[in-house]
Amino acid sequence: MEIPLQIRNGQSMPYHFFGKLNSKNGNKQIVGLAVSLPRQQVTKKRVLNLQNFYQNTIDNTDAIVYVKDRKGRYQFVNQAFCRVFGREQKQVIGNKDRDLIDDTCHSQIKKGDRKVFRSMESVRQKEELIINGKKRYFMSLKTPIKSLNGRETWLCGISTEITKQVEMEHELKEALKEREVLIKEVHHRVKNNLAIINAFIEMQLIRCGEERNRETFTRLQTRIKSIAVIHELLYRSDCFSELNFPEKILRLLDHLSPSLRREGKIKIETEIDDIRINVNQAIPCALIVNELLTDIGFSAVEPGRSGTITLRVSRQGSRAT
Repeated sequence: MEIPLQIRNGQSMPYHFFGKLNSKNGNKQIVGLAVSLPRQQVTKKRVLNLQNFYQNTIDNTDAIVYVKDRKGRYQFVNQAFCRVFGREQKQVIGNKDRDLIDDTCHSQIKKGDRKVFRSMESVRQKEELIINGKKRYFMSLKTPIKSLNGRETWLCGISTEITKQVEMEHELKEALKEREVLIKEVHHRVKNNLAIINAFIEMQLIRCGEERNRETFTRLQTRIKSIAVIHELLYRSDCFSELNFPEKILRLLDHLSPSLRREGKIKIETEIDDIRINVNQAIPCALIVNELLTDIGFSAVEPGRSGTITLRVSRQGSRAT
């Protein structure tokens, strides 16, 4: 067996011991021989142990690890690589990507490899491969390294499969797309239904003779139109979590202005900060603006007279006034 012994200068030297048990005159004796191992042999053994350690470490990872030369020939692959491609190491070493995958995927990988050798920097890229007829996705990190003889530049790649994440992301996008279509359809139908109700009120206005009743129906009509305008804007919006408040208010004012001008020459001016609101806040805000302007238009400005209404909305932290 091999045992390290400390010599006079304090250094530790490896010795190989051979021993034999003898019995003489009833006494047991051990006869041993210690032979120092050549330094070169010790170094070679340590390198071999270190190589086996790294090999076992790489083979026990789920990530694909491989090394290629400049010509794209595989110089090393781990067990995960062999499992994914269904090949043994001896069937891969010395071969190129075109021997393992189809031409479309091969050109994609080759493009990334060339980028590494050209820039001599690490490159991260998403790769789409077809393996055994099935589409699989990998996130790869490719790094230039020195070859075994130190005179060439090789490529070391580490690829992690992300097929499940990509499929889940695709399903999520499809679900969100379907949800947006449904939400827009709801707002569109609500707007149409409000338009029908507004038409009924318009018919009632034609039959209505008393001025007080006409004013009541007209104000009711503006409320319904305000809600319909907001639903139309929501129907045309791409995002429902953040709506541009100034933009939506200006669109609402375009709708309200004709109704107010019937009572006189009323001009509407706005001073609105850049504020974002969500869907749940949009309709109440629209109704508040509608009530304020119609109250002013019908009550504060006499019929036939001119006037100016200034709508000012300022942002103060998380609140707006």
